[in-house]
Amino acid sequence: MMERVLLERSKAIDGSPALYYGDRNESSTKWVIWLEGGGICQSLSDCQGRANSSLGSSKSFPQTFEIGQSMMQDDCSINPEFCHWN
Repeated sequence: MMERVLLERSKAIDGSPALYYGDRNESSTKWVIWLEGGGICQSLSDCQGRANSSLGSSKSFPQTFEIGQSMMQDDCSINPEFCHWN
């Protein structure tokens, strides 16, 4: 489970804080960074349409985010390459 970290000085389209989710492994100096695609606006109307969605607002983002079965998984039987990384 990753915890939400708000970036108060960075804003989404609607003015809500930008954010990321993190799960710190204090014994590791290696990081996996996953960026969700689809965030760029193609036009003014596209940006206006995104303002009330998860691509333009952080208002509905939960406090925690469950990783699921991906390269972010900390279960070494599922993800042996990156299971100990931040």
